[in-house]
Amino acid sequence: MICWNCGATVPETAKRCSKCEAEVEHFSPEDIALAEELFQALPGEVQDAIASVFQEAGSGEEALRILFVGDCPRCGSQNTQDCDGDPDLEDITVGRCLECGQYWCTNCGELFADAHSTEHDCSFWKELEETEDELDEFDHLTGDDESPQNQDRGFVP
Repeated sequence: MICWNCGATVPETAKRCSKCEAEVEHFSPEDIALAEELFQALPGEVQDAIASVFQEAGSGEEALRILFVGDCPRCGSQNTQDCDGDPDLEDITVGRCLECGQYWCTNCGELFADAHSTEHDCSFWKELEETEDELDEFDHLTGDDESPQNQDRGFVP
């Protein structure tokens, strides 16, 4: 097994990576097959872009930071993170620069004056809400849990 964070080889029974001490997650064969199926359904250029980020990032954590937070829009620093673990915000859609202190919406890029002024009308979410049919994370129409597509993939509760 390979550590998601540093790429070191980790024994199948390990709970933590011996190199970087990242927690090791164990996924069922079904979960892995579903992830592979979803990845293969992406357009080739998207697959290539994601693979390139993971190869260049040096760690899984850095790849996720690049993909979901990005560099600071004010100073360009790569020393950024989302605010999911911030006890004042707990908002994965807010990015924070650890160099200059800037906060921003990771979806639309709007800059915030501080951590207490992150409420806004995100254009990303407005566009999504304006779509006629809402889709779940697997691009299936919501409320259609018994569709053949959902049944084939095991999504029916």
